[in-house]
Amino acid sequence: NTLISVVGMVILFPMHSLIEKLCYIVIKQDPSENEDLSEIEHLDDSLLNYAPAALEVSKKAALKMCDIARKNLFRSIRLLTEYDRSKYVKVQDKEALCDKYEDKLGNYIVKIGKNGLDDKQQAISSELLSVIGDFERLSDHAANISESAAEIDEKKIVFSDEATKEINLLIEAAGEILTLATSAFMERRRDLAIKVEPLEEVIDEMTKLFKSNHIERVSQNSCTIVTGFVYNDLLTNFERVADHCSNIAFAVMHSYDINAEEHMYTANVADSDEFKNYYKQYFEKYILPISKDDE
Repeated sequence: NTLISVVGMVILFPMHSLIEKLCYIVIKQDPSENEDLSEIEHLDDSLLNYAPAALEVSKKAALKMCDIARKNLFRSIRLLTEYDRSKYVKVQDKEALCDKYEDKLGNYIVKIGKNGLDDKQQAISSELLSVIGDFERLSDHAANISESAAEIDEKKIVFSDEATKEINLLIEAAGEILTLATSAFMERRRDLAIKVEPLEEVIDEMTKLFKSNHIERVSQNSCTIVTGFVYNDLLTNFERVADHCSNIAFAVMHSYDINAEEHMYTANVADSDEFKNYYKQYFEKYILPISKDDE
């Protein structure tokens, strides 16, 4: 056996490049996979002695991670109405990719900090470390939502008309807050970030109201236990998505005022006319339609 193995190696070794090419032909790769990995491959340790360059490649990697997480969440949401096994698998793959980003990018940013940073560089480093954790969690929730979609498809779960309307409203609100928060980060737009907190408050109220409505439906036997579990899982995941979007928006706002504390920021924003105006708009858009139905 040893002799056969050695002979095989001698024969095949000169052909290893050809074999590798044949593998790429037979096992077709999604071109987007290499594209999505491109930014973390630029995290070069040789740049660590020059903080501006190292932070620049880190920012580009964070932007790519943000884009991957956002697309993955929208991909998982689409599965709730148009389930596709291949898309489900892609959600899981992209979630694993976000894990890689958080691990490699997080470690790289920590290394940058070991060489000493000025105040501005430290603020950038802290923001990146904060938001990549939220991007990773967003992709975790995408995976969770895709699992709920798979369960709905497998068990042929059908929600009541009331529950369907609530889920659709929550999906719309979650999509809006996700777009606001990720766009605020990617485009450095304070005008978008300021809209996130009032919408997050409305989404919190939506989930409380919808859970109360669900309990009432259960008491009236208009909802099964299995349906209720999936429904509650969706509410929880969308509520957590909003929480992480709030964190991302705070990180953007914090970049305008590095001395701001999160609890003080939230309190000050909630007292502003800007917050109250946006809150009123979102309340009328997402909660009032349900409240009117209950009258």
